Amino acid sequence: MRPRGISETTIAMCIMNIAGFVFVDSRVAAVEVQYALFSVIMAVTYLVLWYFWKGKNWARILVLLTGVVAVLNLFALSTTSAWAGTLIVIEAIFGIFMLWWLNTQNVKAYFKQPTKPGAST
Repeated sequence: MRPRGISETTIAMCIMNIAGFVFVDSRVAAVEVQYALFSVIMAVTYLVLWYFWKGKNWARILVLLTGVVAVLNLFALSTTSAWAGTLIVIEAIFGIFMLWWLNTQNVKAYFKQPTKPGAST
């Protein structure tokens, strides 16, 4: 059974994923390339989030790693715009929460449960 909070955190990550477009730098000549690259990264991220929501432990591990990266991004605050800086701080706070929450006993057990034969993934 999916623990409380999985759907809510997945939705929050989906919303923050879209916010990644804040980091497109319009001062660079290849804005279209940036949008294309960010779009590909976001599409892959949505795929990971789908498997996270479905309870795959490898997706949980990737989300944990993303939480670490979100915290480390705080070091870039001085080089970003106000919008990007705000997003970095929000993602870092969320990342700290996810690093704790995804390691609680109930949530961790959900991701580590064995797949039943014949169950759809």
